[in-house]
Amino acid sequence: RDLVYDLFEMYEELRAKLNAYDLSDVIFNLSSRLQRFPMDALPLETIFVDETQDFTQAELAVFVGVCQDKNAMFFSGDTAQTIAAGVGFRFEDLRVIFYQAEQDRQKAAAGQEVVAVPMVRQL
Repeated sequence: RDLVYDLFEMYEELRAKLNAYDLSDVIFNLSSRLQRFPMDALPLETIFVDETQDFTQAELAVFVGVCQDKNAMFFSGDTAQTIAAGVGFRFEDLRVIFYQAEQDRQKAAAGQEVVAVPMVRQL
């Protein structure tokens, strides 16, 4: 456990020294920007995502954040085929992301079209 943490600290130091970034940094940056500057005018009207189970919740929240029409999004995947280590995906988690998007939208602008919390269908 100590060795893993030491390796993590070395990685973080090297990343900072090289002024580099990793996928987590990119997702955090995008998520932060979307919270400060909503992308209502972004021309992404529809998004289709396959292998949804291999994305983190943060990555999925970015998809939801950049899609103009939240009701025109389609996510598919198989929770029994998760290949990404550390990603414990459940489709119910995606429902929570949509619910939060709708709560944020209602706070920002009352009276606009409602974002439907999608139904989860399992085979």
